[in-house]
Amino acid sequence: MNAIKKKGAVPNITGSHQMTWKELAEADDLASSLTVDPYLGFTTHKMTDMKLRIPDRIKRKFRDIICNFQQHKCYDTAYRQLTADSNIVRRSWSVDPRFKEHVNRYLLLFDDRSGIEIRPCWRYASENHMGAAIFATKDWTKGSRISTLVGCIAELKHHEEAAFLKHHKMTFQLCILL
Repeated sequence: MNAIKKKGAVPNITGSHQMTWKELAEADDLASSLTVDPYLGFTTHKMTDMKLRIPDRIKRKFRDIICNFQQHKCYDTAYRQLTADSNIVRRSWSVDPRFKEHVNRYLLLFDDRSGIEIRPCWRYASENHMGAAIFATKDWTKGSRISTLVGCIAELKHHEEAAFLKHHKMTFQLCILL
């Protein structure tokens, strides 16, 4: 069994990713399926029509990986464990440093040093009252920059936007991709 490195530094995550909008949407859906969904126990909103069927036993394994990560805080170990199954994460994604950084953005939600955490939210009817919300876990002063809460931007051309976005369903998600 691989030794787990103990509590490395919080990675320096930026919003720079050099992915197309489609790659970003797919990376976001996959990253949330590996981290947030198993942790919260339900499937959160997805941008693509990607049908990722993760068996319950694998979801439990992913949840355990996230819970263990909360203790050891080794981003590399958690990433390797989350992407080890080629039936879930194709090799082209698992070796892509852009995807690794994107998964690390999600892992920050489970690192108590980040000053934020993710919890279930039942507020929004458009999500069938099942969603997730980000909460502060420390006192942030007015004007603080929360460097661990990083968004990504990808440009959509007008014709791509018209073909991809579903009115009243996906527009806000573009604003909050991690």
